[in-house]
Parts: sequence; structure tokens; C-alpha cells
Amino acid sequence: MGIFPTFGATLFRFFTLCSMLVYFYRDLGLKVLGWTWLGAGVLLWLSGAPGNHIGLSGVVYGLAAFLFFSGLIRMHPRLIRVSMVVTFLYGSIVWGVFPIESGVSWQGHLAGAALGGFLAIAWRKQGPQRPLPPAEDEEEEMDEDFPEHHEGTSSPI
Repeated sequence: MGIFPTFGATLFRFFTLCSMLVYFYRDLGLKVLGWTWLGAGVLLWLSGAPGNHIGLSGVVYGLAAFLFFSGLIRMHPRLIRVSMVVTFLYGSIVWGVFPIESGVSWQGHLAGAALGGFLAIAWRKQGPQRPLPPAEDEEEEMDEDFPEHHEGTSSPI
């Protein structure tokens, strides 16, 4: 496979995942993108992997991992749907973290994915949170609007 189809596919994934990140996570999204961009490269460099590692795929793996794990950790219905969409669209990229194909920087993929998972855990209290269930007081208020019918009393009808 040539460099241009691979670059185009990676660029498409990057823009798709960035769009989901910024749309669903607003302010936190830019912070995740910045730390993923820097952190994936630093982790790859610290791994000491030989060779030249060029590309955006480590960032793509980081964004995909963050979106997937963050939705599951937060248990927010909308974010769980985002996790499912990421799995459906990009679930097959999980094989890129293993040294299967020669010439592919699996270390960069693994660094990005690990960082994305870490950021999802570290920032689980920031950004959108699971909506609270309705309070029990609301149910009691509704019951007051409709008094119970007691046996032995006459019906208004």
C-alpha cells in the first residue's frame, strides 16, 4: 500500500475523531487533543523504538482510545453511543498495536492508545457527566396531584 492512501485514511480518521471529540467534549476536547499530540510522541521517543516514526497514527489511536474508554467510564448514555460508533468505525485498528506488519510503527500506535486510555481515566471527573436520575420528590409531587382512590369511598364519577 502506498504512502498517499495510508496518509489519506489516517487524515480522514483524524478529522472524524477530532470532530467527535470537540463536539461531545467541548472544552476538554482541545486539552485531550493537545496532550495526545505531545504525549504520544514523547512516549514513543521514551520507548526507544529504532527507526523513523513519521505520521499522525499515534494521535489517531490516542483519540480513538479516549473516546472509547471515556464513554464507558462516564456511563453517560450519549457518550456510550459515541464509544459504540468509534468501535464500529475504527474497531479494527486495535490490531495496529501489535507487531504484525513490518514497517508499521506499532510502538507509536500502542503509545497513543495507552495515553488515550490514561487520559480517559485521569479526566473522568471533567467534561460531560452522567445525568442524575430524577429525584424521588418529583414522584411524590405527582402523587399529590392524583390522590389515591380508597375503597369504601364514593367515586366522583
